[in-house]
Amino acid sequence: MPQGARDRLAAYLRVVAPWELGLDETERGVYAAAAGRLDAGRGSELAVAGRRFRVVRVERLIRIGPEGPEGPRPSDPDYEPPVMAHAQQPRQQGEQPSGDQDTPIELDEDAQRFARLFDEEEQRRKARLRN
Repeated sequence: MPQGARDRLAAYLRVVAPWELGLDETERGVYAAAAGRLDAGRGSELAVAGRRFRVVRVERLIRIGPEGPEGPRPSDPDYEPPVMAHAQQPRQQGEQPSGDQDTPIELDEDAQRFARLFDEEEQRRKARLRN
């Protein structure tokens, strides 16, 4: 749905972009203000710090021939397998994951910064839903 896409874009602007781009507090404020504008309206375009974002609708197209749906073409991109397939490959090759599965993972400083941004966004969303 378009509103879901706007919500995800706002979360990107508040969480992922500051983390990926290493934004300082001032730059982060610019992105957060843009996310606030997106939350306040129902627009589909947004400009932030020289970058343009647009919410668009994408539809799938399947070509059907006399023998049924057309398969992938040689020019089609070859996407990586799903995440679960990545986890299953070592097991199929006889390798076992190292370490205790119940041991908490130690997050490095970069991952901790992402977790803080994510937690701030979760608290903001919960407060917004309460109001």
